[in-house]
Amino acid sequence: MTLPGLTPGRVLGNSNVVINCPITTKTMRKVEAGMVCAVIDALHSDKSGRIFKSGNTEVHIIHDGVYGTHSYNRYIDVLLHGNTIARIYPSIDRIKLSDCGYETNTTKSRLNVLLECFTEESRVHQSNHVWFIGSDLWVGDCECNFTRKHPDDHWQTRQALKLA
Repeated sequence: MTLPGLTPGRVLGNSNVVINCPITTKTMRKVEAGMVCAVIDALHSDKSGRIFKSGNTEVHIIHDGVYGTHSYNRYIDVLLHGNTIARIYPSIDRIKLSDCGYETNTTKSRLNVLLECFTEESRVHQSNHVWFIGSDLWVGDCECNFTRKHPDDHWQTRQALKLA
């Protein structure tokens, strides 16, 4: 099935899928697509515990406190190598991102997919071995608004749903 404005994608090995966007060529790894789908599923789930694991990436739903009391909190953690690189608070529409002290290409890739699929923030990029988010210096973590983008309006969310 080809969506309007897009040409069919082709699989490159087992890890990347390339689709042609109207503006540029974009890629999304299968593990990142699974991660995005797990976060979307977690938003509507009452489950608890690990709901996704692929290689070094995991998604967990955590319930903290007693349900129905003011101390109750539910959040979604995205882990890379056992470190929490993202914590999503669906009840207040906030997301906290962190590199956990590991400024690697894999960490940057996972953070960028989360930024692009669930926020209106800029991408994390690197210049002369220094990380930036937009034009601001990346200080290791950030907190921003969490938005629920509809797959029909957002190519990455649509692609993640197709790949997973």
